[in-house]
Amino acid sequence: MKLTRSLLLGTAAGFAAVAGAQAADLPVRKAAPVEYVRVCSLGGGAFVGYVIPGSDICLRVGGFARYQYTWNPPSNSLLSVLPGGLAAPGIYGARGYNQRFSGQSATGALILDARTQTEYGLARAFIDMRVGEGFNESGAYIDKAWLQLGGFQAGKYQSYFDFYADAFNNIGQLGSDHSAIGAAYTAIFGNFSAAISLEDYVGTDGVASSTFGAPAYYGIPGTGFGTIGGVVPGGYRVPDVIARLLYADAWGQVQLSGALHQVRATTFGLDDGTGLFTVQDDNTKYGWAVQGGVKVNTPMFGPSDALYLQAAYTEGALLYIGANGTRGFGQSSQLTYGSDAIATGDSGSLKLTKGWNALAAFSHTWTPTFSTAIWGGYTSVDYTGGYITGTVDGATGIGLAGRDFHYWQAGLQANWSPIRNLTVAGTVNYVNTQAKRLAYDPIAVGTDTYFRRSTDGVQFAVRVQRDF
Repeated sequence: MKLTRSLLLGTAAGFAAVAGAQAADLPVRKAAPVEYVRVCSLGGGAFVGYVIPGSDICLRVGGFARYQYTWNPPSNSLLSVLPGGLAAPGIYGARGYNQRFSGQSATGALILDARTQTEYGLARAFIDMRVGEGFNESGAYIDKAWLQLGGFQAGKYQSYFDFYADAFNNIGQLGSDHSAIGAAYTAIFGNFSAAISLEDYVGTDGVASSTFGAPAYYGIPGTGFGTIGGVVPGGYRVPDVIARLLYADAWGQVQLSGALHQVRATTFGLDDGTGLFTVQDDNTKYGWAVQGGVKVNTPMFGPSDALYLQAAYTEGALLYIGANGTRGFGQSSQLTYGSDAIATGDSGSLKLTKGWNALAAFSHTWTPTFSTAIWGGYTSVDYTGGYITGTVDGATGIGLAGRDFHYWQAGLQANWSPIRNLTVAGTVNYVNTQAKRLAYDPIAVGTDTYFRRSTDGVQFAVRVQRDF
């Protein structure tokens, strides 16, 4: 019995040994490695994102959702009035009739920032895509989209001319604040940097005409839109050239910037009575602008407190004082029109428009969840004697170009953040405009019809925004 049990145990052990040896000879399949999402940072932790699997790109994903209610005064200051000050009948824009001057809006933004440190410097791609609906918002658009390698940048970015760029205020426009499509290079020397940028402005650019008694008009760059049979805007054909010098330190920043801007007008004439119009002449001048600004951090008053001071002067480039077309005018757009030049005479000779502005803004943090900002600004536009009379469009104000004017504005904003990345802001902005000449128009409504020389109004907005 003992002999039988020994034989059975020995046989089983032999089979186990053989099976183990055969198993050791078989290939072993390893489990596929799991690639977890890894946190990455650049600049000593100032930029934190996630590594895109299979790449060396550090990506930050962000954005915001925003609700805003905005109220503007009705556009009733452009209506025709009799010498005694009574409103002339038949003007649809009178006292806000048939206008929507207030409303609600919703805006969503997706912001992608991808960075990689390379031997050529930082490689970066930045996209800020937005979709909006409601009052003053319509459809999808790209707010910013640019790429960078070292000191080179190209795409749609904040103009290199800008400095304050409405850093504190949610409504109103105190000076130059616009996006441009272009290419730029920046050289950095410690705390000092020098940059040059070639920029195309995304918007309107105007040249007003007073030939043949025609009304004033304006055009969109590249289209030559205007009234045929006189002098019309030609649309600029070279990008604006921007140069910037910037010094930044712990105490704040100082910037000096300049811009060179092409202004063109085209003269049209009849072709031998056939009714066909031909281009007779192109007139080109170059406008320019210069701006200086300083930002002073004031932590002695509160964390993140800062003071901005800025001033700019231009001849033939109103965009760079925030006065191109109706941009930033607020109530001023009801009274005046901004044009880079006035075209006079049959040849369309251009007289560049002069202008300047100055602003101050201060932000103060009262508690970790509550802060306020105050600001004020003054802008003046001088058409150097190029005064236009004739038919005035009561809806758009076209025909009032050539009226020297100035306007000033002052505002206050309060920001409350009950939780992190959620801000409730209330803004009030007052605008006062004074035109230096009384516009007389015997055609628009009837005889002895005038356009007012001054207007003012208060804008306010409530904004709720959640950033992520």
